[in-house]
Amino acid sequence: MSGIATGDTAHAQAVQLPLIPASGKQEPAGDTAAVTSQEPLERLSLTRHLHTCNHNVPSQCVSVADVAARYRRVDAIIIENHNDYQPPVVAAPPDGPLVLPGKESATPIHSRQHPLALQHAGILGVDAVQQRTLKITMTEPTAVTLQKVHRAGGDLVYNHPEYPYIQTAGSSARALAYTVPTDEAKLFDAVELFNDAGFKGGNPANVLRWVEQNFYNQGVFPAIVAGQDDHGPAPISAHPTYTLAMVHHRREADIMEAIRARHTFVSKSLDAQLAMSMDGKSTWERNGPVVPGQHRFSTSLSGLPEGAVIEIVRSGEVIGRTVAKDGHGELSLSLDVPAANKRADYLYVRVWTSPGQLHTVGSAVPLNAG
Repeated sequence: MSGIATGDTAHAQAVQLPLIPASGKQEPAGDTAAVTSQEPLERLSLTRHLHTCNHNVPSQCVSVADVAARYRRVDAIIIENHNDYQPPVVAAPPDGPLVLPGKESATPIHSRQHPLALQHAGILGVDAVQQRTLKITMTEPTAVTLQKVHRAGGDLVYNHPEYPYIQTAGSSARALAYTVPTDEAKLFDAVELFNDAGFKGGNPANVLRWVEQNFYNQGVFPAIVAGQDDHGPAPISAHPTYTLAMVHHRREADIMEAIRARHTFVSKSLDAQLAMSMDGKSTWERNGPVVPGQHRFSTSLSGLPEGAVIEIVRSGEVIGRTVAKDGHGELSLSLDVPAANKRADYLYVRVWTSPGQLHTVGSAVPLNAG
């Protein structure tokens, strides 16, 4: 497996990311499992994991309209208050985003052997009527929680993996040291890779390695999302991370479907664009594993900082790298997808602005069924 790389070699060496030489391979034949919808896709910007109150303290609350005005540049926001799941009833400003209800619940998503016991989970896409009967308790099995959420039409997000619900000395490091059982990993529709609260100095690069080890390498491919984690009157970060979803229509059902289909990427830039294709067909238009054989994978990104380093990662190994010029970068390389592979095989695209500082990451593209 070889990458086709172009760009500024000097910059790549400066950040200790040497370029991979061009492969020179011919364009392969091949096909992928395609999504049947003929509707054109568009990119929707989403800001989620927003709280209207500072841990439900009434004196430190703001209205939903205030939060919507704060993020008027995005297409949609999701309010995820702690455990109380109050759907917004105040209309957003006319030029503001679509406002969607959510919930952040403390739920026992780990086995009893987990030293931290509890973790926050984001619950998205459950309407105002169904939420009244969606009772999540901290004593029920995770599978029961997931079934409740999915029966109500919602998605379940593993929020801030680096920050457990119960804090003790060294708990952040132990949270990312935890090995998630495969049957538990399969319960989640998405993982929050970036959390702008920056809990305990958490670094998305560490979370990404944890996602690889605990999800991707087990053949489990949740969507990658970001979370702001604002609590009340002020934004948590002056430089938020955005979830970008590829949707057919700008409505809640399409956002939830994009998450389930892994048609998402996250970026520090609201203007970021990520295109990926297999044999000339957009990966945003397909689900499922790739047909065995020779394939050509290509990616194109824009809206990036000058000199950002773009990488294609296959099953934990960097197979292509280039440097963005004028905010844009492209990579294309040949892939051999074997007919039989017991190891989980996948691709994803990531962008660095400096060593250890992620800027943009795409959800994984499975190459086999694991």
